[in-house]
Amino acid sequence: MATTDSDRFPLNSHPAIFATMRAVSRILTIGALLAVVFCYGSLPNELPVSRWHSAHKTWLLAVRVPVINLLSLGIIEVYGRSLSRYRRNSNANWIGPVLAVTAGIKALVESIEMLLLPTRHSIFAIVLIATVLAGVAFSIWCGRDLLKNENWKTLKSTCNEKAAMAALGATIIGLNVPLFLR
Repeated sequence: MATTDSDRFPLNSHPAIFATMRAVSRILTIGALLAVVFCYGSLPNELPVSRWHSAHKTWLLAVRVPVINLLSLGIIEVYGRSLSRYRRNSNANWIGPVLAVTAGIKALVESIEMLLLPTRHSIFAIVLIATVLAGVAFSIWCGRDLLKNENWKTLKSTCNEKAAMAALGATIIGLNVPLFLR
């Protein structure tokens, strides 16, 4: 039997690191939301609906992106539950925590960007793109065992997990309706 990198260097033997990564991502994401909520009064009268359009400030518009980031973290956590049941000796267990930290950093950067409005800095877009690309690339590397021989088909989600993912996804779509009403 061939030995893989996952067999020689298993990264999934550190549950304390996983718990820390998840805690950090939750703190960053919830902190980003709370920062926008507490600083709502100091936000400018025009807030971005997207990077290209703005609209009059409302509570929903102010917290839309931080709430979407929180819901995205929820999807990552639910998906991570399915991944945690993947019992092969692989690095796939790192996908959830890595994506969670990526979502937390993304939430933090977007919150800082919003709090600095009306000044816009292009560095935020660069940092966001770099963060997301790095997180997704590392997650794909960790999940390469899932991509081999259609191993991803062995992942099973419970009925509750599917319902939670559907509800979270529908809410994210609903929060993006302002993008299409312009």
